[in-house]
Amino acid sequence: MKKDMPSPMRVALEGLRAAFALVDENWRVVECSPAFSQHMGYEARPLRGYSLLELVPELVGQEDVLHEILRGERLFWRLENVNRGADDGGLGRYLTLVITTSGIGPESPLLILTNDVTERGRHLQQLMQSKNELRLTRRRLLRLNEQLEYLLRHYVPPQVADALLMGRVPLEPGGETRSVSLLFADARGFTGLAERLPPRQVVDLLNRYMDVIADAIDGAGGTVGQFQGDGVLALFNAPDDLPAYPYQAVQAGIALQEATAALRARQPEGEPRLHFGVGISTGPALLGNIGARWRYTYTAIGDVVNLAAGITAAVPGDEIWICAETRRQLPPTVAVEPLPSESLKGRSRTTPLFRVVY
Repeated sequence: MKKDMPSPMRVALEGLRAAFALVDENWRVVECSPAFSQHMGYEARPLRGYSLLELVPELVGQEDVLHEILRGERLFWRLENVNRGADDGGLGRYLTLVITTSGIGPESPLLILTNDVTERGRHLQQLMQSKNELRLTRRRLLRLNEQLEYLLRHYVPPQVADALLMGRVPLEPGGETRSVSLLFADARGFTGLAERLPPRQVVDLLNRYMDVIADAIDGAGGTVGQFQGDGVLALFNAPDDLPAYPYQAVQAGIALQEATAALRARQPEGEPRLHFGVGISTGPALLGNIGARWRYTYTAIGDVVNLAAGITAAVPGDEIWICAETRRQLPPTVAVEPLPSESLKGRSRTTPLFRVVY
């Protein structure tokens, strides 16, 4: 049997720009076209006698498939995007490889066809690389979003953070006027305590009290607007609507006093104990972003804020004082008792006040 491929088949394959190799039953190359050598990465080297498994290591372990083709149990086997480096160190090629029977004779029963699909292969590689880069970018963005949300929710009240993320509160400065209840809670005798204790101990003590105070406010539906040293400002009916915000503010004040009393009972012997005075006012305020162009704070501005601060400055520790408007909007189930009218700091007239009995 003549080993050379018949001229018509050679012409047909070369016309299709396909490279070929004839392989014997021992997987040795009997004949191949120059293009096949190039496809395998050997630009000018004749490959007769080379092992097919050496040239195409992707076939190692697939000998059973080759035997099935030899026995006629399988018509062909196809490998896609086989990558081969160039002999000169260039970019190499991507190939489609098909193995089938040659029909020539027993000395060269297998026909190996290769087709150069480098352009498509590199395009697919670029697509995969772009896909991987997009996946990595998406992961980075998700991680950044998680970090930003964490920072937002720890440096901005959760209700305000949700309102900002949902677009209910605009990011630009300014705001809206609405009726709110303001709660101020302030520690009594804290200045002298801070002078006696190391700063780290002062911060640790304050953080424990502020934890239970914030929980009490949140449990009543309020928004912690600001922590101000040894005090806290809470908003009710901002940024979201509350059905009975004066009542909820009073309930927060009661829960706050009960929670701080429970904390004092748990403190170690000899550790300073903090007592808070609570002042609550109700009225219209401007709610929104206030501050410099590089830093805003969501807060309330108006006389109702000054009134709450003035009440808090006068109220003794462990008590809750409210203004007349707050009292007017409370249900009769809330027990209050009138106080002598106070001359609050910064106000020209005396202010009628009430103590919440709890």
